[in-house]
Amino acid sequence: MRPLKTLPVRSLFSHLLLLLLVGCASPPVPARLQFLGYQGYVNEHKILIHAPISRVFALLTDHDRLQELAPVDLVQSTKVSPGPYSVGTLIHSETRYKIKLQWDSRVVRLEQDHLLVLEFLNGIFRGGYEVWELQPEGDFALLSHTLVYNLANPLYHILWVVKQGETKHDALVETTLLNIKRASEMEMMPSPRGPDAEGPES
Repeated sequence: MRPLKTLPVRSLFSHLLLLLLVGCASPPVPARLQFLGYQGYVNEHKILIHAPISRVFALLTDHDRLQELAPVDLVQSTKVSPGPYSVGTLIHSETRYKIKLQWDSRVVRLEQDHLLVLEFLNGIFRGGYEVWELQPEGDFALLSHTLVYNLANPLYHILWVVKQGETKHDALVETTLLNIKRASEMEMMPSPRGPDAEGPES
């Protein structure tokens, strides 16, 4: 094997490009998500919310309220389908960064107070999935957001790495989860005047 210093520039460039495109090995899809029948990169975030699961799920499936809790200066989503969330509901999303990306996703699985799965129909994550999941943790709710994806083409992969796509995605999801936690827990707080107070203060 030749020393690295004697490799031609073209060969070095090829090796660097290959490393960029292949990246690190992706973690396996969690066993609980094997029903997706899809293998790819996994990006997962979790947060414990001191509120009933039903309250958190109601917020997740209220598109207008969820949009109020997401960083709308970074990404904005529009619910295309009328009516409540159901299998088949279409969502259109676009980023607000300098390089603007847009995509459509569709609800492919919905389990009351437990699971919301959207499939990316096009765009950078085409064919991948976004999964919102709720699990009981005592009297509280453990909320997880999981992205299972493969980048649609080499250009998207390069943009994802060069523009620190995963770092931006992590910040966006963490902010949204914290806002969901605060909103859900605020609704659990009793009125400062107590639950039995009636009429205006004297």
